[in-house]
Amino acid sequence: AAAENRAFGAATFEERQLILSRAAVLADVDWDKAQTKETSKLAKELGTEFKTASTQMKSDREAVLGVVSMGGSLLSQCSKALRDDFEVVAAAVNSVPLSIRHASERLRGNKDLMMLAVRKLGITLEYASEELQEDRDIVLEAVKSWPSALQWAGEGPRRDREVVLASVESEPETLEFASDSLKADREVVLKALRQKAPKTFVWMFVGPELKQDKDICLLAVRWTSDDDDGEHCYSQAGDDVKQAVTWKQMWNAACSALACPGEDSPVLSISLPAGSSGPAAAATTAATTTTTIKAFPV
Repeated sequence: AAAENRAFGAATFEERQLILSRAAVLADVDWDKAQTKETSKLAKELGTEFKTASTQMKSDREAVLGVVSMGGSLLSQCSKALRDDFEVVAAAVNSVPLSIRHASERLRGNKDLMMLAVRKLGITLEYASEELQEDRDIVLEAVKSWPSALQWAGEGPRRDREVVLASVESEPETLEFASDSLKADREVVLKALRQKAPKTFVWMFVGPELKQDKDICLLAVRWTSDDDDGEHCYSQAGDDVKQAVTWKQMWNAACSALACPGEDSPVLSISLPAGSSGPAAAATTAATTTTTIKAFPV
């Protein structure tokens, strides 16, 4: 203690001991089970003391490790050298994943460190190096944790079917961030449209080729919240769809298709008399020219 006192100076040594003692107490807290007003107050005091600590203290590796292990966001207060220290940054990320944004540029390009961050919180992909935003393994883990992380992926992962499917399966609206080729991919679009989400929003990002497909259009319409939203989807359909099926026919078919729930249900075929409308007409087969719509099971 005497040697440390001489090395740091009396005031800094006292400051150091106080910070280390608070960090040691907090290190023994099970935050999931035993968080109390007292421990929360102690954590807040630790943060305040470290923010106002001396430059020498913020460069003290042992003290910094203790502090960021309890409050990762305090990495922003550390010296430049310690924000480039793998162990220090890993301790901060374990505590608060978003603290990766305060790491050095070099460490934000470290695959092991970024993998730790994105597995805990996918949106940290935003702070990865451009090289790692192109890394399939990193992006796949990120979208599994936080589907909208796809928006920070590089062009390569946005063209990767597995990556995009993992994203749209949990958050269909992320179809927006897929490559144009996957927005026109039937498997990807069907996966997005089969999820419970506002279909008018998802439909906006479906490729123009698939908007010419009346089966795909019906799937978008059938799960909209009301006929106004459904008509909005229909209005964005391709000309081939509008020439083949009127809006009333499409809406009646969508209403009938709701009688076919479940992934394992057989495909429902509805024959619509040309020019007919109304619920009864949607379920009637006419002797005249008919338009058939297959309602994919959901």
